[in-house]
Amino acid sequence: MHPPGMWIHGIGLTTPLGERPAAVAAAVRAGLSRRGESGLRNHNGDPMVVSVLPDDALPPLEHTLAGRPALHRRLLRLATRALQQAVAALTDPPPIPLLLAVPESHPALPPFDPGSLLADLATQSGVRLALDRSVITHRGRAGALAALADALARPYDAKSPYVLIGGLDSHLDPDLLAALDRDRRVQAVGVRNGFAPGEGAAFLLLSPQRVLPGSRARTLVARPGLGHEAGHRYSGAPSLGDGLADAVRAALHGRAAASVHTVYAGLNGEQDGAREWGVAALRSRDALADDLELEHPASSLGDPGAAMAPTLLALVATGLERGYCAGPALVWCAGDGPLRAAAIVEDHPPPGTP
Repeated sequence: MHPPGMWIHGIGLTTPLGERPAAVAAAVRAGLSRRGESGLRNHNGDPMVVSVLPDDALPPLEHTLAGRPALHRRLLRLATRALQQAVAALTDPPPIPLLLAVPESHPALPPFDPGSLLADLATQSGVRLALDRSVITHRGRAGALAALADALARPYDAKSPYVLIGGLDSHLDPDLLAALDRDRRVQAVGVRNGFAPGEGAAFLLLSPQRVLPGSRARTLVARPGLGHEAGHRYSGAPSLGDGLADAVRAALHGRAAASVHTVYAGLNGEQDGAREWGVAALRSRDALADDLELEHPASSLGDPGAAMAPTLLALVATGLERGYCAGPALVWCAGDGPLRAAAIVEDHPPPGTP
C-alpha cells in the first residue's frame, strides 16, 4: 500500500525575493515585488516587465561546467544554494534521487535539452544525487506535483528514506522571450493579458516517514490530484477548465465540507488561469471554507515556470509552521500544456507545540 502523502524534511529556495524560505514568505506576505521594467524590449519597443535575479546574486559556476549552453549554466547557478539548503540538515546522507521539473517546451522552439543537467547539478552543488534513480520531467509549472505522485509510488527503506522533488526554470532566454512576445504574453505597456517572466529554483526533501534520525517533520503533502486539459493554451481547442477541476476534485477527495481555508494558486496574471480556477472552485465549492484566503505569489515573484509548484509548496509549509497560514491548504498549478495538478498541505505539530 502506497503512503497517503510525503513529509517535508527540508526546503530550499532561490527566488528574485531572496533565498531563505521564511524571508521569501515574509516578503510575499508584505506585498514586496521584484517585478519591474527591464532593458529588454518587446515588439513595440516598450520595456518588458520581468522578475529575475541580478547576475551577481548567483553563485559562480564550477569551472568544469563553463562550456555548457547559456540557459543550462544559469539553471545550474539558480539551483546551487536551493539544492544545498534542502539537504542541509542531513549528516552524511546516502545519494538521494531527484525528480526534477524543468522548462516546458514552447511550440515554436526546439524542446529544452537537459543534457547532463542532473550530473552537473551534483557537481555544481556538491549534493550527492542518486543519478540512476533521478528523473527529469518537461511539464512546466505543475511538473513537480506530478513528480510527487511518482515519488509516492517508489520504494523506500532505512538506507534510502528520502527523495528530492524540485523545479528549475528561467525565462531569461532571448529565443523564449521573443516567442512569448510574438504571442503577446509578456507584460508591458499595452499588454492586457500578460505575465512577468521570472525564474527560480525550489527543492523539497521528502520522505514517507515522519520521524527519521535527526529529523521529525511536521508538514505533510498529500497525494496530488492530476488532470488533463484538452483545451490548453497551444491546443487550438477551447478551454473548459475540466483539467484543473478534475485535479482539484481529486486532491480534495474525502475532505470534510468547508475544511480548506487557504489556497496558494499558480496564477501568473494571465486570464486563462483565473478562468480555470473559477471553474474548479465552483465544482469543489463544498470543500472550500466561506472565509477562504486566496494567495497568488506570482504577483510578487513573477512566473517562475517549472519552479512554481515547489515554490508554492515551500511557501505554504513555511506559513503553516509559523502559524499565519490557515490549514489545510490547497496548492494548484497549471502548465501551458495539458497538465493540471493540485495537492493538500497540512501541518501536524508535535504534541505540546503552540
